[in-house]
Amino acid sequence: MTAERHPGYALLLRWPFLLALGLLILNDTVLKGAWHNAFTGKLSDFAGVFAFAWFWSVAIGRARTAIHVAVAVAFAWWKSPWSAGAIEAWNGLPLFDVARVVDYGDLLALAVLPLSWWCLARPSTPARGAKLVAPWPQLAVALVAIVAFTATSRATTKMTVEDGIVYLAPLSPDAMLQRSVESSHNATSDSSLYPLVFSWTDCEVVAEFELRTTGAMTQMSLRRFLSRQCDVRAAPLSELFLAMEPELRSRLGARLLKPYTIPSDAVFQGDATSDESAPNCANPSSPAEDAQCAQANEAAGNP
Repeated sequence: MTAERHPGYALLLRWPFLLALGLLILNDTVLKGAWHNAFTGKLSDFAGVFAFAWFWSVAIGRARTAIHVAVAVAFAWWKSPWSAGAIEAWNGLPLFDVARVVDYGDLLALAVLPLSWWCLARPSTPARGAKLVAPWPQLAVALVAIVAFTATSRATTKMTVEDGIVYLAPLSPDAMLQRSVESSHNATSDSSLYPLVFSWTDCEVVAEFELRTTGAMTQMSLRRFLSRQCDVRAAPLSELFLAMEPELRSRLGARLLKPYTIPSDAVFQGDATSDESAPNCANPSSPAEDAQCAQANEAAGNP
């Protein structure tokens, strides 16, 4: 089989499609995790719509205008509440789950469809003396595209953690927020929870904590683990804790509270104070004081 027998498939090797597909993959695997902002959120939509319309126009081989119109309608439906029933039905099957966010601002991505149609309509002139080649490059690109389209819609898997897993970090709320911005994340769905990103078996996992502060200390109650790259529901909790521990210590200096937590009736403050009295390390009276003493001992090199 040669490319001459299926000349339309060569369109999968044209640079506009490869650029859009590459941006889609790069954004979903790298950029969202690095910056997770409005730009990376929309980049997948623009690149995905362009590549999706191009792919099916090449795969079907005709009715290019009708395919682009159908992609526009399907994308608008997908981004609307009307698709909820179909998503629930699909997720009831013994396959992978899918998810999407209802955001009508994403419909701006439909603006790339005329560009996709125009690029496809432009004739491509083969180089003089070009040799016939087998269609394996086109087939490989097609398989990569299908995986990329599917992965973009995969749902985030979640594992809820029972109450009682609490850490204490010697940081103020402002410092915690700053370090959250520095680490970034791409799976957090609740803005009221603090995200901590770490790696487990070569995939990115986010641990979400509920924060309560007293003075310059912050209590971190673990609420759940999330990931789009792997199914954390099948992960042993012990492995997740072991993988999370180095990030907790290196980034936040957090310690697991054993065998107690900050009392629920304590008076918590929203802002840090800088004029706290020195802790009584001979007879600490609170978890915060105990953690401060431990931190001071570590800084002094004491066991």
